[in-house]
Formats: sequence, C-alpha cells, structure tokens
Amino acid sequence: MSLKKSVLYVVLAMLFISLFFAGDQLSEQMRQQMARNFAVMPYVLLIPLTGLPMGLIIGVHWLIGEVRKTGRWLIRWEKMIFFGLPFLYLMLYPALFYSNITFLILPVNTFSLTLLNAHSAIIGGMAFGYAVVTSFYKAEEKSEKR
Repeated sequence: MSLKKSVLYVVLAMLFISLFFAGDQLSEQMRQQMARNFAVMPYVLLIPLTGLPMGLIIGVHWLIGEVRKTGRWLIRWEKMIFFGLPFLYLMLYPALFYSNITFLILPVNTFSLTLLNAHSAIIGGMAFGYAVVTSFYKAEEKSEKR
C-alpha cells in the first residue's frame, strides 16, 4: 500500500465529506429563505450546483491517472451525450420547471414531481460532474512505420 495514494484518498474523502455537509447546510438555509420570502428561483438555481463539485471530486482520481499518461486528449462523446446529458437535465429540471420553459419540462405527474426534489437535483449534479471528468482521456499516439 502506497502512502502517497492513501493520503490522496484521505484528502479526497475529507473534501467530499466537507462539501457534503456544506451543501446540506446551504440547502437548509436556502429552504428556510425560500419559506420566508417565497422566492423559489435562487433555491432551484443554487441547490443543484451543490452536487456538481462532489461529482468532480469523485472523478478526479480518473483525471489524475489520465494526466500522467502520454498522448493527446480526447473526449468520449458517447458518454457525455448518453450519460452526462440526462443527468444535466436531472440537475437543471427544477430551474427549468420554475422558469416556465414549457417545451423542456415533463407534464405534471408523480415522476416530474419527484424530479423537483432537491435530492434528485443534487444526485444529478454529482453524476453529471463525474461524467464530465471521466469523459476526458488520453489516447496514445501510434507511430507509423515508413
């Protein structure tokens, strides 16, 4: 077991846990503010962004491994489109719903009301952040023989 890797994992875990508690505290303060002022928009814009840094932290280990490789940077577009975009939509759904962008929101039913939950938006932000970080990779350049 490498001491350097162990320290990295401890630092990442502490950072993730502190972001989790900070996001929870922010969420609670925003919820109370929303209840006092009936202002929904700041809440639905800021709460989904609390999950994004956590997703980036989860995927940073992948990125560190890729930085050490040689080659040129590429993007896994399939992952960004088929994994990242649905979670981006999940993350932004409350903001889209309350901004009255009708062509992007689902009809009101049990499923769409579940998407309005702050936890769904935070999980969507985490998954989107992870998808963004892990979509970048380095491909080794192949030398051609002449």
